[in-house]
Amino acid sequence: MERRRAILREAAQGLEEIRRAASSDEALCERLDAIVGGKAIEVLLLGANELTMDAVVVDRELGRRGSS
Repeated sequence: MERRRAILREAAQGLEEIRRAASSDEALCERLDAIVGGKAIEVLLLGANELTMDAVVVDRELGRRGSS
């Protein structure tokens, strides 16, 4: 579980870094838009948020197991 939490957080951070890069690099943003149908920034942001929420769920599960 702890490994899963770490992987989820790293993945979320990676997507956030890509989103920031795409936000400041028009050519990169255009390439990503072509891949995901014109909504690269939104897709990256939603993906990072989803991974972060999954990590929070894992954190809570670990907390419950630790307090049992």
